[in-house]
Amino acid sequence: MIMGWWTFEAWKEDAEGDRVDLDEADLEHIAELIQEGYTSGEVS
Repeated sequence: MIMGWWTFEAWKEDAEGDRVDLDEADLEHIAELIQEGYTSGEVS
C-alpha cells in the first residue's frame, strides 16, 4: 500500500476579489475530487 502526505494551500475569492477561507462544503468537494482522482489512477 502506498501512503502519502499532501499539503496544499487553498482559498477562494469573494465578489471583491479578496481571499476568503474555504467552508466545510468546499473542503468536502476537494476531498471528493482527490478521492475520484486517486481511484481512477489520475493522481500519482
